[in-house]
Amino acid sequence: MVAAFMLLIIFVGRLWLHPPNFTPLGAIAVLAAFYLPKKIGWLVVPAILLMTDLWLGFYNPGLQLVVYASFLFYWLGGLWSARTNSPLKILSVGIVSGLLFFITTNGMVWLTTGYYGSGIEGLMAAYVAGLPFLRNMIIGDLVFITGLVILPVMSVMSVQRLPSFSNFSQ
Repeated sequence: MVAAFMLLIIFVGRLWLHPPNFTPLGAIAVLAAFYLPKKIGWLVVPAILLMTDLWLGFYNPGLQLVVYASFLFYWLGGLWSARTNSPLKILSVGIVSGLLFFITTNGMVWLTTGYYGSGIEGLMAAYVAGLPFLRNMIIGDLVFITGLVILPVMSVMSVQRLPSFSNFSQ
């Protein structure tokens, strides 16, 4: 059931019109770390990216591989934050993973596309050009991680703390 929910959210989130990088992909990777076995949890976002790219189209294979792999930052952060269920740790996963995703993918754009000059100036130009995407990604991560991970986790934790009604039947 959780996997089906993730599939629905990610397909809709990936295929609907949205600001660039404002998607639930990072939140789904964190959610997969919380609720799915490790054997399949790490595959959720790359598999959905592959399926939706069949519809949207493929691009530079090296860059595409790095984009897919960079969502593992979110999954690994989700594994780390799932141990404590701390909302701040969970949100920090979104921010740190978004930054790592940005550094990795924009570095790869610079390295493989030739859009920017070579050398440090070209690398810095690639990072500056990517700042609007980073902003959208961080905002999207905070929104979707709060809605898809933190609120459900907190609600489950609060229900677990409630006294059982069976104690009141006597």
